[in-house]
Amino acid sequence: PVYVQEIIIGMPRGMGAVVTVKAWDNTTTGYQTLFSDEADADYERYMQLTNQYSYFAPYPLCETAFLTNRIRIEMDTLTVSDWNEIDYVMLRGSLKKQSSRL
Repeated sequence: PVYVQEIIIGMPRGMGAVVTVKAWDNTTTGYQTLFSDEADADYERYMQLTNQYSYFAPYPLCETAFLTNRIRIEMDTLTVSDWNEIDYVMLRGSLKKQSSRL
């Protein structure tokens, strides 16, 4: 388990569909929201037209005040018309809590 510092999501299709990223908190035995936004269908269309692979890094991402090894990604599958496909999720974190960070 780590204190979450960064999450990167690799998506070849359905870019812009990620609306919420959460991390499991063993203390509260529930998920805590790290990132929340609306789906972006324009981003998905742009990435298709330019034939680019999307590396989505939710920003701003709140660094966790608790250790976690479980991430939940929620997607809006209606707003973005293409398939929703995730190739990978990269979680970068620290074993020690950073001082003076959100």
